[in-house]
Amino acid sequence: MTKSVHTDTWIGAFVIVLSVFLFVQTFDMPELAATFPQLMIGVLGAFGCLLFLLGIRKTIKADCNGDCADFSKAKYSIIFYLLILTYVIGICYVGYFVSTAAFIAGSMFFFKYKNYISLCLTVCGMLMFIYFLFVRQLGVILPETLLF
Repeated sequence: MTKSVHTDTWIGAFVIVLSVFLFVQTFDMPELAATFPQLMIGVLGAFGCLLFLLGIRKTIKADCNGDCADFSKAKYSIIFYLLILTYVIGICYVGYFVSTAAFIAGSMFFFKYKNYISLCLTVCGMLMFIYFLFVRQLGVILPETLLF
């Protein structure tokens, strides 16, 4: 008989690994500037350890109650995570505005939103809002590539 591992154990392990990775990234920062990120990442890591230990305790008690890890249920979450990852990578190659438009439209398609007029208006409205507020008013320099 195989025993399922509680979902909290997996999430806690992921948070711990992420915290270690981010903490190592702060070593390249100036010492004074790295203090606050290291403190916050340390707190995140501590909560990750707590979540991991509680997940192990729930696994040992076999107290999953439907919360045990079943990766077949996580199919849509993984697909949406890959969509977000594609968006972040796309910012580097095709630019912020093109990637944002594709991400918003792709997200709406993913969630089976069928009103195409509203979809187009949402994408255009968001892009205009971001452009006028952040680029024109606040002077934020957004990533630009060959397209825009």
